[in-house]
Amino acid sequence: MDATTIRGRFQAVPQTLSDGEEGPVQVDNTGRLIVTSSAGGVVLVAFDPPSTYNSIFPGGLLLDSDAVSAGAATVLDVNGFNASVDTRFFQLYNLVAVPADGVVPFTIPIQVDPGTHFSVSFANSQGQRFSTGVSWASSTTQLVKTITGAADMIIEIGFR
Repeated sequence: MDATTIRGRFQAVPQTLSDGEEGPVQVDNTGRLIVTSSAGGVVLVAFDPPSTYNSIFPGGLLLDSDAVSAGAATVLDVNGFNASVDTRFFQLYNLVAVPADGVVPFTIPIQVDPGTHFSVSFANSQGQRFSTGVSWASSTTQLVKTITGAADMIIEIGFR
């Protein structure tokens, strides 16, 4: 059985432990927890990891902003396309609605050149937690929101 530590190291054979000996926590290729006994036997714990994953993708619509979650959420990844002939800055907010101009984004703004795709993954850190809600906007300025006034981005956001 292939096993993977939480840190992502591959181990073809799980480590054998003696009573009281500490070892790495492992999950198999389906995400189930593996416990290795002192006799070398492998036990699969009978529960699966959370499978909730939501994705907001408004059917390929070009937008300038959108509210994604009306409550706390963890963003795992963002994919987008800038259909504008101008550079845009993709910004995420810890808010249930798209804010007014002048608001500082919650995460680092992402510069998106004209006619290009972008992809951001927060999954390596188990996601980016938003305690209030999740919204996004396409801005003409980097450090604060300045609405573009043009629906020119296609965005997909994966969250749980």
